[in-house]
Amino acid sequence: MDSPRKICLFGFSVIEDKVGPSRYIKEWGARTGHVVSDFGFGGFHATDLPYMLDVVSESTDLTNSLIFLEVASSGIRSHFDEAVCRDRLRECFLRLARLNCSVAFINVARTDIDCDNDFFADFIQNYAENLGIPVLNLARQLREQARIDGNDVAAYLRDVVHTSELGARFYASGIIDFIENSELRTFVPPQDLGRQEIFVWPVGSLMPDQESVTLTRHGVPIHLFGIDEGARMELNFPMPANVLSIATQFGPKSGFMAVEAGSKSSRIACFDEFAYYDRLSLRRLQSAFTAAITLETLSTAPTAILRKGEWAPGPRVNFVSHLVVRV
Repeated sequence: MDSPRKICLFGFSVIEDKVGPSRYIKEWGARTGHVVSDFGFGGFHATDLPYMLDVVSESTDLTNSLIFLEVASSGIRSHFDEAVCRDRLRECFLRLARLNCSVAFINVARTDIDCDNDFFADFIQNYAENLGIPVLNLARQLREQARIDGNDVAAYLRDVVHTSELGARFYASGIIDFIENSELRTFVPPQDLGRQEIFVWPVGSLMPDQESVTLTRHGVPIHLFGIDEGARMELNFPMPANVLSIATQFGPKSGFMAVEAGSKSSRIACFDEFAYYDRLSLRRLQSAFTAAITLETLSTAPTAILRKGEWAPGPRVNFVSHLVVRV
């Protein structure tokens, strides 16, 4: 690739990791004139890619970019549903085609996965081949390099999946070599890819007069709308929709939230054991086809034991930013 390009790394905690490969690829980009951005959403999964692309696109122009999708490092294997994953990837590629992007998948190593016996990596490989999308299998490259060096794969990783310094440099080198030596064409969708059905609605677009706070993640501003303990937020839709998930902030002040969507009622936890700091997460919902949704922050104390720190004292408050819907 001769002329400078916009290069975007999409993924999860491996891309988000400060000790990960992104910093070395950015340094290479600065030397060569390429503009490199990384969008790592730790705790998300491949099925969340339509949401991730839409949220980043709210503030970042991805048009004509080279997009790397690092989809193999998350815990999706424990709850893999092939039909759902195909559906979400289809939505992802409809967006990428509209943005006139070139696309490649990246597979990274895990110490708990045999890279020659990984059903999810095989699924991605087959899916990519059907669309004519290249796959950079860093997991197998890493295993081969470890064999040459006389190391164990674990020497390149500081835990199950996140890189050591050695691993970060190896991944970065592999991605840079791939960019420099591969012919990466603009993705052209097949005719049977269908039409977009899943949309991401910012909560602010449903209640424009409501004040918000901003959580910035990788330079992407996320506008959050608070629901105090005992308070209810009703969101009326521009058209009936099935709400698939809701983007909420996990943090020390978060708690349980009651959700009423059409004929369906549920209670979701806006926290986990990592809620000692503020971050964004998607919570899946059981939703009927509806024209409105009501959210209420409950007084019930969080039940998770934090990995560090303590829960904030006082009433709970939950923050929401987006709804992911099918229309």
